[in-house]
Order: sequence, then C-alpha cells, then structure tokens
Amino acid sequence: MQYDIYTDGSCQPHSGLGGWSALLLNQDSEIELSGFVANSTNNRMEITAAIKALEYAPPASAIRLYTDSMYLVQGAQTWLKKWRTQNWCNTFGEPIANQDLWQQLDQLLTQQNTEWHWVKGHDGNLYNERCDRMAAAAITTQHEHKTHQITRKQDQSPLLLVDGSSFIYRAFHGMPARHNHAGEPTAAIYGTVSLLRKLLKTYKPKQILIVLDPAGKTLRHKIYPNYKSSRPPMPEALKVQIPLIRQCIDALGIPCLTVPGIEADDIIGTLATQADKEQRATLIASSDKDMAQLITPYVSLLDTMKGTLMTPDGVRERFGLGPEQIPDYLALIGDKVDDVPGIDKVGPKTAQRWLNEHKDLATLIQHAGNIKGKVGENLRNNLDQLTLSHQLVTIHCDLELPYSLNDLKRKKADIHKLIELFERFEFHTWLERLQTHQST
Repeated sequence: MQYDIYTDGSCQPHSGLGGWSALLLNQDSEIELSGFVANSTNNRMEITAAIKALEYAPPASAIRLYTDSMYLVQGAQTWLKKWRTQNWCNTFGEPIANQDLWQQLDQLLTQQNTEWHWVKGHDGNLYNERCDRMAAAAITTQHEHKTHQITRKQDQSPLLLVDGSSFIYRAFHGMPARHNHAGEPTAAIYGTVSLLRKLLKTYKPKQILIVLDPAGKTLRHKIYPNYKSSRPPMPEALKVQIPLIRQCIDALGIPCLTVPGIEADDIIGTLATQADKEQRATLIASSDKDMAQLITPYVSLLDTMKGTLMTPDGVRERFGLGPEQIPDYLALIGDKVDDVPGIDKVGPKTAQRWLNEHKDLATLIQHAGNIKGKVGENLRNNLDQLTLSHQLVTIHCDLELPYSLNDLKRKKADIHKLIELFERFEFHTWLERLQTHQST
C-alpha cells in the first residue's frame, strides 16, 4: 500500500502540554490521527507524530512522509544509523536526547519503506496546515488519541465542491486593499485565486465545481420575504471584481455554476448527495456552518481559512449532535446572519439538550407540552415559526441541475489568458511563474 503521510507536533513552551497529529493519504481514504501528551517538548511531539503514523500504516507499506521538522528529517535520514552504532550515545558518550522515541522510530523504519521529505511550514499546503491545526486542537481538547477516516473509491481523487461566494467574501474582507496602477481593486481577485490555487495544489482534483450565489431573490425569499433582509448591499469595490474573478476561474479550467433563484448551498447539497449515493469522496470547501448537515462518511466539510476538515465525528464534537440534526438545531436557535428567527431564550445548549432527548424536531414538537418554564412557553407559542425556520435552514438536496457529476471535470488551464489577466492585475509573482512555465 502506498501512503503519503503528513505529520506535525506542537508544544506549549511554559506548560509542557503537547499535541501531535498525522494525516495518512492513500487511494482509498484519508485518515486523521491526533493526540495529547501532558509533559513534553516540541521535538518529542514531532517524533511521536511520525511514530503514530508509522504504527498505523500496515507493515511493508511504501511511505512518503512529509514534515516541517528538520530535526526529525535529519535524525531519521542521518543520525539514526550513527546513533545505532554508538549505542544510542552522542560523540561525547552521552545518551542522546529523546532516546526512547528514536529507538521506537528506528524499529518501525525497519518495517516500512519510507522516503522523508521536509516541507516549509505555512507554505500554503492544506495538508500541512491541517496537521498544524490538528496538533494545536489536541492540546486544547486534551484528547489522548483520536482517529477520523474518510473513505473513497479506489483511484479516485476527491470531488471538490467550492462555495465560491463564501470564498469571495472572505477574500474581500480578509485581504488588505490592493489596486493595480489603473486604480482597479484587485484584493478579492487575488484572495480568491490564491485560495483556489491552494486547493488545486493540495488535492489535485480531477473533478471540481465552483458555485456562486445568484443576484436577486431566491426560493427562500418566496416563503419568507425577510430572509437575509438585514444584509447590506454588496460593496461596489467587490461588485466590479466579480466578473473578473469569473474570468480567472474560467482561465484556470474550473467549471463554475450560478443558477437564477437557487442558492449555492442547494446546488452543493444536491451534488454532494448524488456523490454520497455513489460513495465518492467529496470535499465541500466552505466556512458556512449550515453545510454541516451535508456531512457523511463520504462527504466532509473543508474550511480553508482555518485549515480544518469536519467529518461526522467532528460535527458531534462541535455541536453535540449528528449531521442529520443540524437543521433542527439551527431552526431552534435561529441564524442572525440570514435573518432566520429562532425560539426566544433557546440557545445552543438548550437546543442540544432537547434534540439529544427527543432526537428530532418533530418529536420535540409532539412533546412541547411537557417542557416547563418560560422557554417551554416560547416554544409552544412559536410552533408555526419553528416550522418555517426549519424550511429556511434545510439545504435542498434534490434539485434538477444543468450539471451532473460527470460534467465537473477540470479542463486544461488557459495559460495565455492567465498571463493576460495577471499582467492586468499586476500579480507579478504568479505572472513570473507562468511565463517561466510557458518558456519551458
């Protein structure tokens, strides 16, 4: 079995609290491993991460191991052989630091065919960033050992469904203002293309779709006119960049879809559901918490800004509920961002407790008379509103679309068009790389 493995270790310098993480990739699955150690150092965590990964991989696997720890790479490639001949002592005859871990690693390396690769930290590789986040999260949650697995069919790269509107808004608000010499704003263009390049570099998808929200009213406005009513209009500086972003997406060879009256969530939900039925590994790239309801063993939620990947276990960890309960949960607490009303005095903890007790909203409504206090009264007085809110937060997964899964193949990038666009926007570093690529 061939594995690409990414590892990372992290340690709080004053407390000694350590976290380790590993991400194992093969043709069938992505496996996340992470854990917490009470008294440690950063170097010990880096070695521990490699040990845990190699222990998980079946014996005699072919492994490419990527780490941002030069200490680990040099130790594994150069020092281990020397230490072994010196009875695990340095040149002064003193026992080496972390001897116990180096000996464990040495034993494991005899069972695996391992290539070591050093990667620069925070170089934009999403796998590396995921490991960094996982190691830090292990310290925060202090879980001893945790495993998440995403299964996919053989020889299948993940299908990527990108919430383009979320990408564009986060790029616009998250990037410092920038303009070319003609005075055109380019921050949203730069941020969006940068995020897309990261996705393409990391996941190398054969199938990908960027979905954008349409202008104007959608299906939800028909049943609730106040839906998203408090949102300000799109800033003019962003509005003028949208068509230029579309040109960049087209030049990158990525399919892009906007359907009048249909929100991006519903398009993504429909395609993700189709992919899940075919047991195809699917990543939804979005920061929208509503998307958690779409997560299955085959469909995961990727937040590229935070570098996190949410699986079914991750939904339960964050919300205390299963993915199928997320619409019920959101209906109870409401969604201020989209102007979806909730039940007064019902917050996340109350909604979580009710749904863990009653399993779903329909059963909760049946037993609404048994809920005491003011919050129970609020629930009973707003059952019609609750049903409406549930309709608003539930993602449609059965739409008829102009695209099928087979239409989502990425085309060859139009290098000439990209050069033209990057020259106009004055993205000099990317332009230089493209021109070098073209000349070779």
